[in-house]
Amino acid sequence: MKYKFILLLIVFLLIMFPTEFTFATFPVRSNYDDPNIVIITPCSRPQNLEKIKESIDLSKIKRWYISYDCQDNKMEFIERFPSEDKIKELKCVRPSITGNGPRNEALDEIVKTEGKCMIYFLDDDNILHENLLKKDLKLDKIYTWDYYRGNNPWSGGHMQVGYIDTAQFIVDIDIIGDLRWGSPTEADGKDVRSKNLDAADGNFITTLYKNNTDKWEYIPEVLAYYNFLDKQ
Repeated sequence: MKYKFILLLIVFLLIMFPTEFTFATFPVRSNYDDPNIVIITPCSRPQNLEKIKESIDLSKIKRWYISYDCQDNKMEFIERFPSEDKIKELKCVRPSITGNGPRNEALDEIVKTEGKCMIYFLDDDNILHENLLKKDLKLDKIYTWDYYRGNNPWSGGHMQVGYIDTAQFIVDIDIIGDLRWGSPTEADGKDVRSKNLDAADGNFITTLYKNNTDKWEYIPEVLAYYNFLDKQ
């Protein structure tokens, strides 16, 4: 009886004096409210950058790092977006194959300057999928997802070398830690992949997974393209 009276009193007061009562509201956090995604693009095909930029809503990310592969002077370093605060362009001269050196160059810079964030690797023959930034991606996680390779669906649920691609994952910078993409080594005068576990794309991703299985989450949706600009 006592509690019923209190409830009735509260209802009466709300009806009689609605403007006197306010209720706290809590904003729904999302990548849009507080962008925490940093994109890394290793670049040896600068002609693709404008198309890639068109696919990225810069207001929804923390930063886009473009790391130019300038080893052996094979490319002149030219900042193409000097007025964009959300874009940081780096000159990479370290030895590299398949974009590993530029990826590592950007990672080393991000560790020093960006703080807590999620890292997504977007190659310079690809564009950002339009649905990726709409996902509520939490920090301290590894996420993988699907894409189509040609007409074939490619699942991000198979965390094995040869079955997972760079475009299919995003990871917290703290989970990456000191791990870096493999670099070439000299053997009989030829550049070859190093024997480290992080040498190939799949090995880097699966190493992160094996060391952090409790932080992995698979999203069974298509959230990436495969070599999109190669098809243009």
